[in-house]
Amino acid sequence: MQDDAVRLNDVVITYELLARGGRMPDLRAERSAFTHLARQMSYGRGAILDALCQLNLKLCRAGSSGVSLLRGAGRDQYFVWEAVAGKLQKQRGSRLSWNSPCGFALERNSAQLFHYPDRYFTCIRDMEVPAHECLVVPLFREAHQSYGAIWVMSHDDTRQFDREDLRIVTELAAHATSALRIQSSQGAWEGEA
Repeated sequence: MQDDAVRLNDVVITYELLARGGRMPDLRAERSAFTHLARQMSYGRGAILDALCQLNLKLCRAGSSGVSLLRGAGRDQYFVWEAVAGKLQKQRGSRLSWNSPCGFALERNSAQLFHYPDRYFTCIRDMEVPAHECLVVPLFREAHQSYGAIWVMSHDDTRQFDREDLRIVTELAAHATSALRIQSSQGAWEGEA
């Protein structure tokens, strides 16, 4: 249950992405990152998702990064932190309820930025390192069907995410979705054999 004194609107600050200036893209770092990601493709889903988290850390200068995959069905849906890098790496495998930043982003069908999200979302209150900001981008199979979400967190007030971070995480989300689709297709092909 949420703290009654804090409303959802108190922690959702997606509108600030428009007001914040974006830094210049570091195209050399991105090119290097995508080359590294391409090399991980042959090592399977885990390697790809881990690489995506590491790239988000580096390119967004985040404190933590992760991929939360949706599990369960209907009212029993939840997220599993399938890959995590940075300060929250020990939280890998954690299970979070639908009522979380990832669930909110999926409900809105769009990227969302949160400021001290643990004030509203009780499922992340017990994290080792609290989040100052959390940027979440949904991972979609097809329209309105989701794999989960990819996210970055800052853990102190000196790091605020901007439009460039949104662009980077959105780009990496597209790669994550492709990797998950390929893995799903391979599983289907292997099941037919």
